Amino acid sequence: MVEYVVDVGSSFRYLTLWITKRHTVTLHHVITVNDDMFYHMDVMTRDFARKKTQWKEELYFAMKFA
Repeated sequence: MVEYVVDVGSSFRYLTLWITKRHTVTLHHVITVNDDMFYHMDVMTRDFARKKTQWKEELYFAMKFA
């Protein structure tokens, strides 16, 4: 279960660390970061929609609200 939660948050963690390491203005990266986050969440949500295990269904429910 932890692996799934880490996988869901991995994109957010990567992009957050990437933005904070920049030493320049990062406003122009907002659209790219936003698109990447929504794409990742869409893929994960699609994958979890097919799962039938109880905890995976609960994680899917939580992801829909994220």
